[in-house]
Amino acid sequence: MLCDELQMPMQQYQPTPRAVKCRRLETWEEFMDPESQESPDDLIARFLIRGVLRSLGRVKLRRVFILVCGYPAKASAVDSAFAIYGHRTVCLYPHSAAEGADVIAELLDSRGFIAEGVIPFADCAIQLADEMNSRLGSIRHNSPRTSALRRDKYLQQAVLQRAGLPAAVQIVTADVRAAQHFAVQFSQVVVKPRASSGGDGVWLCNDDDES
Repeated sequence: MLCDELQMPMQQYQPTPRAVKCRRLETWEEFMDPESQESPDDLIARFLIRGVLRSLGRVKLRRVFILVCGYPAKASAVDSAFAIYGHRTVCLYPHSAAEGADVIAELLDSRGFIAEGVIPFADCAIQLADEMNSRLGSIRHNSPRTSALRRDKYLQQAVLQRAGLPAAVQIVTADVRAAQHFAVQFSQVVVKPRASSGGDGVWLCNDDDES
C-alpha cells in the first residue's frame, strides 16, 4: 500500500524478499548530552583523521536516506519499502532537527554515513530537510527560502488566499479579546499554534465557553 501511495506499484517488480530492520541512530541522545560532547579541537582532529583514512581507502561512507520520524512502526515500514529498491535508511528523532544541518551532517559522518536525501515526517524537520536536500542536490527538493510556507500554519493559508485558492479565514493574535471578537463570527473555530504537527495544541471550539 505504501508503494501504491507513492505511485510505485510493487507488482511491476520482482524483488528478492529481504528482512530489513530500520537502522535508528540510537546514539543520538548520547551525542546531545553536554557531558559527552567533545571539544572543538577533538571534533576537528576526529574529522581530519576520518578524512585521511577515507583517502587511503580504509573507511568508506555508506549512502543512506535520512528519515526524520518519531514513529518506529512508520519508519520501519518506509525503510522496508526503500530496501526493496536497494536503498538503505537511517532514522533520526524529530527533535534532532533543531540542531541544524551542520550538526546532523557531522553526526552522520561520524557514524560512517553520507546522506542521499532527507525525508521529514514531522513539520519541525521541514527546514532541516529543505536545507540539507538543497546542499546535496541529489533528489528533487523544495527551496529553503520557502520552508516557512510549509511550516507556518498562518503563512500556508495566506499563500493560498493570495493565489485565489480556497483557504480558511484566520487571525493571528495573542490578545484574548481580539480572538473572542473573531470567534463570535463563526459557529465553530479551530485554535492552533502556528508551528506544530500531529494535532499538538489544536482545539476545536463550538461555543463561546470553549472559545
